[in-house]
Amino acid sequence: MHLLKYLLLPFSFSYFVMITIRNFLFDTACLPSKKYHIPIIVVGNITVGGTGKTPMIEHLINKYKNTFNIAVLSRGYGRKTKGFQQVLLESTMEEVGDEPLQIKQKYPSINIAVSENRNIGIQKLCINYPSTNLFLLDDAFQHRYVKPKIATLLIEYKWLLQKDYLLPTGKMRDTLNSIKRADIVVITKCKDFNFEVPDKILKYNKVIYKSKMVYSEISINPQNIVLITGIEKPEYLQQHLEEKSFVIDKHFKFTDHHKFSTSEINKMIIYCIDSKINKIFTTEKDFIRLYQYLHFFEKQNLTIFTVPITLAFDKELEII
Repeated sequence: MHLLKYLLLPFSFSYFVMITIRNFLFDTACLPSKKYHIPIIVVGNITVGGTGKTPMIEHLINKYKNTFNIAVLSRGYGRKTKGFQQVLLESTMEEVGDEPLQIKQKYPSINIAVSENRNIGIQKLCINYPSTNLFLLDDAFQHRYVKPKIATLLIEYKWLLQKDYLLPTGKMRDTLNSIKRADIVVITKCKDFNFEVPDKILKYNKVIYKSKMVYSEISINPQNIVLITGIEKPEYLQQHLEEKSFVIDKHFKFTDHHKFSTSEINKMIIYCIDSKINKIFTTEKDFIRLYQYLHFFEKQNLTIFTVPITLAFDKELEII
């Protein structure tokens, strides 16, 4: 462990005490968890970012959109607004966040909203759309003021192989013991399904699924490209492009939910022009944040491509 991590351990211990007390208060009903007559599926994780929550929400929409009137509720991370906000096709990421807007643009008929307070969000969606009979709550595993019908916990495969610590020393936002609150555990981003689930997960005796990302076909031939990412773990897309024989001449890598500036956009455009590269790849989430600058790229005959993701499972996913 690096020296910095040793220095952060006392803060991780304080965080451990805080979340242990909080979970105890919910477990003993000292803090209330509201239960609704409408089924609620919560999708979340116990680590910070990069487990594939948005593809999972999209998978559930595809699976249940023909049998339920679905509403999706998110916190809307990175937005500049507060309180309840309906996500519309004309919304901006500043108003609702990049991931909710991405989902809305892919599924225009689905009712989507953002709210820090999930109870307020659920109640307002019920008023606005009384025919709703299924809620999908994104990134709400730790939001225990709502009692879900099904708590779906996503754990990245690579994380299973590592020793991690609670924030801020490591990337764990909840203790491993919190797996007991899950109804379903999905191990995400598997390379294949030929591995044994570790005992540290099996011991909780949960329904376990394995999933892997499936990238859509790329419509152009392999060539030199520029890659732009502002997500937690861009290495998956980078590896996929390289496996498809694309040469990543330059990877402009930013932090998760990064808000691009005009100077950054100009820098990337100048690099493409100087390098005589006119094809740019990015993620669907990043494209939402790049969209406002699209005309700058088009003016220089630069084309931006995304590679949509779907999920494949080791067995039929049955939640409701």
